[in-house]
Amino acid sequence: MFIAVADEGSADEAFKLASQLRREGLRVEFDTRSGSLKSQMKRADKTRARFALVLGQAERESGKGQLKPMAGGEPIPVALTEVAQTVRAAPQAPTPQG
Repeated sequence: MFIAVADEGSADEAFKLASQLRREGLRVEFDTRSGSLKSQMKRADKTRARFALVLGQAERESGKGQLKPMAGGEPIPVALTEVAQTVRAAPQAPTPQG
């Protein structure tokens, strides 16, 4: 999964969340260069992440976010404390037939 940082104030929280998710066994990436959201989403795609989570002030304050399936589909609402469980429970994207 990939954590995209929406604002400068969320970088520390993204680092903490990534560390927690890694301790829970997930492979987590995030861009420490604080690029635009668009460039971070492109990086998420390049890393072949299953999900992206945008973390900004609204998500920090509410304790909730949305997991965006990188293969397409509707975002999944999630409490930030339940990201690992939600990712594990999500169905795998179908593999392309070729």
